Amino acid sequence: MEERPSGWYDDPDELSRLRYWDGRSWTERTHPKAPMPAPQEPRPPVTRLRPTRSKGEHGEGDSRDGVRDDARESRDTRAGRPAGAAASEQARRPLGADDSPRPWSRGTSTAGRRAGRDRPRHGSEPLRGGRSGDPQDGEAAPAGYWHRAAAYLLDLLIVGVVFLVFMVVTLPLLGEVSTMQQAWGQSVLRAYQAGQPMPDVPPAVLAVGSIMLLIHAGMLVVYDTVLLRRFGATVGCLALGIRVHDSANGGLASGGRLVWRSLLKYAGFVLGARPETAIIGYAFWVVDFVWPLSNPRRLALHDRWSGTRVVRA
Repeated sequence: MEERPSGWYDDPDELSRLRYWDGRSWTERTHPKAPMPAPQEPRPPVTRLRPTRSKGEHGEGDSRDGVRDDARESRDTRAGRPAGAAASEQARRPLGADDSPRPWSRGTSTAGRRAGRDRPRHGSEPLRGGRSGDPQDGEAAPAGYWHRAAAYLLDLLIVGVVFLVFMVVTLPLLGEVSTMQQAWGQSVLRAYQAGQPMPDVPPAVLAVGSIMLLIHAGMLVVYDTVLLRRFGATVGCLALGIRVHDSANGGLASGGRLVWRSLLKYAGFVLGARPETAIIGYAFWVVDFVWPLSNPRRLALHDRWSGTRVVRA
C-alpha cells in the first residue's frame, strides 16, 4: 500500500482537481484547482528618463544607446560599484529630481544665482574717470550744453549786477581818478561823433580799469567756488536743474579743485585785466565755452583739468 502523509494531492482520476489523502487511502473529499496565472515577461531595467530614439528616425539610435549603456557600466565597474548601479539610481530618482540645468535657469546653479544677487550693481560703486570722452555705466546723465550755457550766462548776470553796484559806490570815492575817467569818456564820445582818432587812455584810468576787472574776476571765482563747495551748484545751476560733481567719487568736489576750476572757467576775465594777456585770455574763454560740444559727456576744458563734471540733478 502506498504510504504518504495526509493532505491534498492531484486526483488520480481527474487532474483538474485535488483529492484528500488521509494517510491510508483516498477519501471522497475533492477540491477544484485554482487557475494558474499566465507567465509575464520580465521588464528590462530603466536606464534613462528620455525615450530611446528609434532606429527608424535617426538610423543609429539603438547603437548609440548601447554604447552609452556600456560606457556607464564600465565607469561603475572602475568605481567599485556593481554594473548598472547608476542606472538603478537614476530609475529610483523621482522624475524631475535630476541636477541637469533647466531651460529657464540658463545653465546657472543656485549658488551662481545667489552670487549674482550679491554682486554690486552698476551705479553702486564710486564713479571713475572724468577725463575720458565716453560716459561710463552707472554715471548720472551729463547736463545738456544749452543748460550749461544758460546757467553760465545767468551767473554772469547775477555777479555783474553785484559788481555794478560795487562800482557805483566805489568810483565817487576815487576823487580825481573818477573825474579823469569821466573826462576821458566824454572825449571818446566827441571823437567818435566827429570821426576823429580815439584819444589815448590816461594811465591812471587804465590802472583803475585793470583793478576793476580783477575785482570782477575775483567776485566770479569766489561766487563759483563757495556755492559749488557748499551746495554743489550755483544759482544758475539750480535754476537749470544741473549739479557739479567730483568725477572721482560722484560727490562734492574739494575746495582746491573748485578754485582751480573757477580760475580756468573765468580765465578770460582774469587775463583780460592786462592788455598784454587780454587776447590770450578771451581766446581761451571762447574755446572753453564751446568745448562741451565736442564730447558726449559735455565736459569743458575746465571740467577735464579740474576732475569735475556737470550732470543733471
